[in-house]
Amino acid sequence: MDEKMLSPIFIVGAPRSGTTLVTEMLNRHPKIFIFNESLYYDFSLSLNIKGRLSHKQLIQMKEHICQRIAVRSNSDKSLRELFTLFSPQEKEALLEEIRDGFDEFKIKPYRGSIFQWFMFSAASMKDKQRWGEKTPSHVFYLHQILMDFPEAKVINMIRDPYDFLLSYKYAWQRGGEKLKKIYHPIITSLLWRKSASAINEIEREYGGNVLTIRYEDLVENSRETFGFVLSFIGEDYVDVNITSLGKNTSFKNNKSVLDLWEKDICGFICGKVMKKSGYYRVEPSPFFYLSIIKALLLLPIWFLNNTLSFFRRYNVHLIRYFTKRI
Repeated sequence: MDEKMLSPIFIVGAPRSGTTLVTEMLNRHPKIFIFNESLYYDFSLSLNIKGRLSHKQLIQMKEHICQRIAVRSNSDKSLRELFTLFSPQEKEALLEEIRDGFDEFKIKPYRGSIFQWFMFSAASMKDKQRWGEKTPSHVFYLHQILMDFPEAKVINMIRDPYDFLLSYKYAWQRGGEKLKKIYHPIITSLLWRKSASAINEIEREYGGNVLTIRYEDLVENSRETFGFVLSFIGEDYVDVNITSLGKNTSFKNNKSVLDLWEKDICGFICGKVMKKSGYYRVEPSPFFYLSIIKALLLLPIWFLNNTLSFFRRYNVHLIRYFTKRI
């Protein structure tokens, strides 16, 4: 196997922080294929995998992988080119290869071996020599990932937490009403803080494996920042037109659109970590304590609205899901 195949690329960070943008920039490289959101390590947590997978776990993992491949395919050529999706023909060929691998016992029944085979097969389908994967929440599983892939290169995306909340608050305008109920300033702020803290811990232990990129730098100085990313992963520079990739984010650098109480919550929760990450806290409003009370009163409603949807997406109870995130 090519040496670069043994040094995969993982793109992580808080969602809505540029992970999709850097993914599609890397997918324009002639050698690299980044699979978008396998949710693999999230799903592994739900299976409680310890060492060799049981027969039941293998069946469940095969179903999960096949489902993620199906999600990442589309018959619309323009969408496939924009988001590096599989064509219907590629999807069917890849699904056949995956099912055959499981059914004929061609894969070693271990978490890392299955994932590497899955990613290698996906990259080969796109005629790429090096694979990578982007799931923002994998930032919480980097110990497991780097145990499975010690030579991996991790690109962590981070964004001003106020803009992160703002993008989350209005993401539903692109993704529909189901995304609207996901936003709550306490939950969203805690997610940003936990993501930033998680990468700080990993950098102390695996510093040479991790590169943190600010979303603002990637957008405002894309050529230089992307060159830095390619140098980090050991690849030659290719020029990518960032404007051709579209945007999967919202409301850049406009903190005034957040309500006062939302800014109060964000600053209160993220303040210390924000400073370490090079961002600055907005001064609390005169109504700071009222902001805290309002946020706490709305929190039970958020849990009621989201418990079922999170179970359907991640196959894990909401409380267990958030033990990793907040």
